[in-house]
Amino acid sequence: MSELFTPAQQKALAIAPKFTSFLSLCGNGFIIFSVLSNKRKRERLYHRILLAVSVTDWVSTLARFFGTWPSPSDTPGIFGAHGTTQTCTAQGFFISVGISTPMYIACLSLYFLVIVKYGYSEQSVKRIEKFLVFYPLMFGTLFGFILIGTESLNNSQMWCWIDRFPFGCEGDECERGAYTVPLRIIFSFVPVVCSVVFSTYALLAIYYHVVNHSQAQDLPPHDDISRGEQSRRRRSSSIAARVDIRRVVRQSSQYLLALYVVYTPSVVIQFIQFKADRMYFTPTLISALAVTSLGSLNALIYRSSGMPVAFAGMKTISSFFTRRSVRMMMIL
Repeated sequence: MSELFTPAQQKALAIAPKFTSFLSLCGNGFIIFSVLSNKRKRERLYHRILLAVSVTDWVSTLARFFGTWPSPSDTPGIFGAHGTTQTCTAQGFFISVGISTPMYIACLSLYFLVIVKYGYSEQSVKRIEKFLVFYPLMFGTLFGFILIGTESLNNSQMWCWIDRFPFGCEGDECERGAYTVPLRIIFSFVPVVCSVVFSTYALLAIYYHVVNHSQAQDLPPHDDISRGEQSRRRRSSSIAARVDIRRVVRQSSQYLLALYVVYTPSVVIQFIQFKADRMYFTPTLISALAVTSLGSLNALIYRSSGMPVAFAGMKTISSFFTRRSVRMMMIL
C-alpha cells in the first residue's frame, strides 16, 4: 500500500470519525451508568454482559477518538500527528482491547439461546458466567500484549493499529511490524467473523424455537400424543411463562443487526484493500465511521422500547424481519 491520501483526504480521515466516536462514547456511557446505578440490573447476567460490551467498546472508541494525535509527529502524510512511538503503541493497545466487543455480543447471543431455546434459568446460566464475561476480555488483553511485543502497533492512517512502519514498506525496508498480515488474520478477522457467524446461528436457532413453540399451541390434546412430546410441550410452556420470547427475538436481532452494520464494512473493505495492495479513500472513511458507531447503535437498542419516536427506526426494522422470518419458516 504505497499510495497515501491527499491533504484534504487526510484531514477528513482524521476529523470525521471523531463525531461518530463521540456519539458512541455517550451511548456506551449511558448504558454503563444505567447498569451500574441499578442494583436489579447489576444482578442480572444479561446486563453484566451488556456492561462488558459497553466498557470494552468505550475504551476502544475513546482510543479511536484521539485519531491521529498519538501518531509520531514525524510520520509523513498524516494530518494532526503530535505523538511518539510510545503514545502510538498505547493507542493501538487500547484499540486492540476492543476486539473483545464482538466476542461479548456473541456471548450475549449465547445467553439468549440457552435461555430461550434450552430453557436454562438465570441461575443455571451463571455457572458459565466466567466464560461469558471474563474470557473475551482476557483474549483482547493478551492480543494487545502480543502486538506490543511484536512491534506491530503503528500508524494506520486514521489511528494506530496493526500495520507496518514506515507505511507501505516491504520486507527488510520495514523498521517495525514484520508480522502484520498473520496478526490481522488471527487476532482481528477470525474473532470478528466467528462472532458474527455464531450470533447469526444463535438468532436462527431462536427463530426456529419460536416457530416450534407457535406450532405446539395447535397440536392435539395431551392424551393423543406421546409422553416425550407432552414433556417437550410442558417445557416450552414453562419457558414461555418465564421469558417474553418475541421480545428476546427482537432484541437479539437488533444486536445482530448492529454487529453487521459495524463490522461488515470493516472486514470487507480491509480484505479488498489488502488484495489490491492499496487504500481507497471512500471505503476507508466508511469503515472508520462504521467501526466507531457501535456504542450509539447499542444505546438505541437498549432504549428502543421506551423511546417510541427517536428509536422507532431500529425497532421497526427488527420487528419487520422478526415477523417475516417467523411466517416464512412456518410456511416451510
